[in-house]
Amino acid sequence: MKYKTYYFYPPKSDEPEMVIIITENQTSRNHFQKLYRRYENKGWSIREIKQKEKQYVQKEQHPQTGEYV
Repeated sequence: MKYKTYYFYPPKSDEPEMVIIITENQTSRNHFQKLYRRYENKGWSIREIKQKEKQYVQKEQHPQTGEYV
């Protein structure tokens, strides 16, 4: 299951910041979209934190030793 992470930063420093971790399927639902728009209209800055992509490098067999490198 893939997740998305959103950080909500308030316009004033005395308010706490909010973090929402949500599945990709739920980001298209009305409840999350309303929440996103509501905080954006109040002056909060919203930033999505992208997950690091896993990079799998295919190992090759060494011609002389036969070991995978």
